Amino acid sequence: MNKANNITITLACIAVPNLVFFCVASYFDLNRPWFNLDYSIVVLLFSFGWRKAGALALLIAMVLDCLALLTQLLPFSRIADLIYLASFLPSTSTYHITLISLASLTIALTFTSSVKLNRHASKMTALAALNIAVLVQIIFSASIAPEAENDTSYRKAVEGPVYSQGLNLYRMRSNIFLEMFEDQKVTLKKTAPGATASTFEALEKGATPERILLIVSESWGVPKNDSVQAALLAPLEKVRNSTYSYGTFRRAGFTIDGELRELCRTRPSHFNLSNVNSGFENCLPNLLDARGYHTAAMHGASGLMYNRLAWYPKVGFDETYFFENLSWHRRCYSFPGACDLDLFDNVKAYFGKPGKKFFYWLTLNSHSSYDPRDIEVEYLDCDQLGIRKKTESCRNLQLHAQFFHGLAALLQTNELRDVEVIVVGDHSPVILDQAEKSAYFLDRAIPWIKLPPIPAAATIR
Repeated sequence: MNKANNITITLACIAVPNLVFFCVASYFDLNRPWFNLDYSIVVLLFSFGWRKAGALALLIAMVLDCLALLTQLLPFSRIADLIYLASFLPSTSTYHITLISLASLTIALTFTSSVKLNRHASKMTALAALNIAVLVQIIFSASIAPEAENDTSYRKAVEGPVYSQGLNLYRMRSNIFLEMFEDQKVTLKKTAPGATASTFEALEKGATPERILLIVSESWGVPKNDSVQAALLAPLEKVRNSTYSYGTFRRAGFTIDGELRELCRTRPSHFNLSNVNSGFENCLPNLLDARGYHTAAMHGASGLMYNRLAWYPKVGFDETYFFENLSWHRRCYSFPGACDLDLFDNVKAYFGKPGKKFFYWLTLNSHSSYDPRDIEVEYLDCDQLGIRKKTESCRNLQLHAQFFHGLAALLQTNELRDVEVIVVGDHSPVILDQAEKSAYFLDRAIPWIKLPPIPAAATIR
């Protein structure tokens, strides 16, 4: 084989797997470098005749590439969680099975063809390609702003011309979330109740409404300008004939803190609740279940996040709905998962059936970084409200305005007329620019709103 052909084949060995994975990443709108440096190392091994080592390195590089992409679609804390999730494949939708089958076939063909091509790789070309790739990565890495480098997480990989997907995955798996998640010494401690305080009190008195919808709204905060909150809640003001209650309280913490505060009047000492078996007895769903209520929980992200698959049943939920439970025609971007606007029908269907019911919904799309692609309609004029339009704060508020408009439409249906609705934030918005956050939001302030059921004799507007 002549020199020109060897050079072409060597470059093809690097290009083929990169092209396949880049196309997959582009199709799902995931972050990935144009060229994965790891495949240059694979080709170099083959060029020196180390075929077994090269084949093993190729397999490892492809697995790491898969995981770096998969963790953006379906964040998981441990490989064991991914294996557990795979156990649900037999019961998943035909669409997902077809997609997984096609992906597996594509990866298998890519691996086989790459192994065959790599047998003819040129040493000098492979070495030159690796050196160039390393040089480009060094130059590119030096150009990454410190804040962008720190922003690398399990949901945002480094993009660019050349970068190692193995390094990308390591960085994505070594963020503060995973470090905190690994602590096994988790306990639940009592904390001051939030928006559900009156619900717990009513429960003790035997005066709890028979149908309750509790929504913990991701990153819903308290704007310093009261007119901003009023604009957000304006749609809800119009849908109930009776007055509603609104209030705020001060509290710090993460999403899981907000969940346990409202559901159980507790707070966790850490994030991993999978092995915690005590402390859930007096959670609201358990108490309601003992009084004949049917209880359900819904969240658009994977149930693996914070191990909700494991601890939601302990809280007392009869049914749980996560991203992997149902088939979605699209996904949203602020955090990997379903779109909140697509979940209103699930709530409507749940309350369309008779009986005492409690439904808990943890929203998702208003999660930092408030991706503009999740904003379908701009209901707010940020400039008019004194908020710079191209800011995280404006995007956060637009996402909440969009959700409240959808919720208002839901509450005008007959299925929701006899339902008490409580909406409360989990924590104040996460805004990277602290000067911006302090200008627009109260720190550690969490809002809530309670809308009572519509009386039987009343009519829906």
